[in-house]
Amino acid sequence: MEQRDTNVLRVCGDLIRTAALFRKELDKHLAHLGLSGPQFGILSQLQFGGKTRLSELGKRLWVSGGNVTGLVDRLVKAGYVKRIRMHTDRRVIFAELTERGRELVAELQPLHRACMLELTDGLEDEDLRNLHVLLGKIQSPVMKEGD
Repeated sequence: MEQRDTNVLRVCGDLIRTAALFRKELDKHLAHLGLSGPQFGILSQLQFGGKTRLSELGKRLWVSGGNVTGLVDRLVKAGYVKRIRMHTDRRVIFAELTERGRELVAELQPLHRACMLELTDGLEDEDLRNLHVLLGKIQSPVMKEGD
């Protein structure tokens, strides 16, 4: 096997394990509230993006329509999110945070920040900037395809 192939496989494995570690640690911080990482992702997207189509949430979070529907169902049941149907096309469904959802996100943001800071504690600011650039180089071509 070529050296580049070996390096690529090693880095890809490292990225997958790191993503799993971040998800596991975030889930631990959210568990006491009965939330999962993907549910937090929905809440965060709605906090920063406002009312959003379910299909758009799926694209942003890289999950299927069925997964988004299930995640939103649980958040609606808990009172954190409401669904809004478009009057001109009832097939188009939006999600939006409720007041209770906005309060929850405000409570979660410091927990999320602390978790991410803890996980990246061993990295200097320059390391973080470089990692951001490198990950962007991997994501950029894929993100353009999804547009």
